Amino acid sequence: MLQTRLLLLLSAASIIAVLFFLPKVVVDDENVTMDKDGETKITEKKGPNTMGLDPSHTQKLAPEDRSIINKLKEKLKSSANIEKSAIFADSLASAFQSVNKLDSAAKYAGLVASYKDTEENWQKAGNAYYEAFKFSMSPEKATLLGVKVRNFYEKVLLRSPDKVDLKARIAVTLTASQNPMKGILMLRDVLNENPDNREALYNLGLMSMKTGQYRKAIQRFGRLAVLDENDYEPYFYLGMSYKELGEKDSAIQSLGRARERLGESEVELIRTIDDYLKEIR
Repeated sequence: MLQTRLLLLLSAASIIAVLFFLPKVVVDDENVTMDKDGETKITEKKGPNTMGLDPSHTQKLAPEDRSIINKLKEKLKSSANIEKSAIFADSLASAFQSVNKLDSAAKYAGLVASYKDTEENWQKAGNAYYEAFKFSMSPEKATLLGVKVRNFYEKVLLRSPDKVDLKARIAVTLTASQNPMKGILMLRDVLNENPDNREALYNLGLMSMKTGQYRKAIQRFGRLAVLDENDYEPYFYLGMSYKELGEKDSAIQSLGRARERLGESEVELIRTIDDYLKEIR
């Protein structure tokens, strides 16, 4: 029941979908040890069942969108000028982004960076690949996209090491790699450097929910709610965590606050929260 409705919320709100294939590892400090070969050893704990999600970027293009994109592709293909090619590639990235074709948007953002090798373009490409990574429901595909994210962000960090958000995003991609604990430890390092970093707090909170550590999740999302009182997501996840712990009053209060922060157009989200509130009451 929880997983089905959470999937609906994720689909409607475009919340990070990587939650459902994150490794089921407990991230309490006392459960992290090293084995005799120096490899990270972690304690596993059963989490929610994983399920697939059909993201919006798998939908077919409308004829008018397809026409615009095809024309831009032809212009790019026939261009012999790097400056113009970069402009066409950037337009294609924007066009695909506007119709939620995130993989294609990332591909062309990366192409822009290959034409114009600048820090700004590296970060734009990294951002595009990170969006595609977040909504990939295949662990294998997420791993490949994560490599792309790291390649671009690491180039940025060589010049601008103070961009902590990029470090946090790199860490998130590592949680979907063959060494997830490296990403978790990196997220903790980010929090040590900046205790209020949203990327780190948010993703560690999701991981805590994934592994059934709802008290830890409450700490993470509670801090996020303090940092941005207008953001409904922390309150939603607080409500879900309290619900799983059987603390009805706190769950109702948090979900109510999440609902108050949604616009009237967010019909699906409001309906989902209302269903939860009816179930709890």
